[in-house]
Amino acid sequence: MGLEPLHISIDGGDQMVTYNLPSKFSGKASDPNVNATLDLASSYSYNWVCTDIVARDDCKNYNGDVIPFPANYTAEVGAAQFIPYHTCLLKLITKKAYSNGVVSEASSQIYLSIIDVNIG
Repeated sequence: MGLEPLHISIDGGDQMVTYNLPSKFSGKASDPNVNATLDLASSYSYNWVCTDIVARDDCKNYNGDVIPFPANYTAEVGAAQFIPYHTCLLKLITKKAYSNGVVSEASSQIYLSIIDVNIG
């Protein structure tokens, strides 16, 4: 009997991100094999992948540096990191290793529309 796939989501779904403010993204996982909802901090490994749809490349700041994302269930990006008027695809890839050596992997993705609004 095989394992049911993990269920992964990113809180808030598709979002508009204001260029001049920091952004925070949070992931959640549900493991139907243990009949419990668990957050990603427990026994999972995770990887955030950001792709700039306009540039067809990794998400980069104005200096051309790839925007770093932590290997964590939450990701915080400082103000003025994303390039305004771009659309990005943010993907969270999550893996869980079971005691029998089986590894389950699933992912979720959202679109980010980067806007340049002077708030504050």
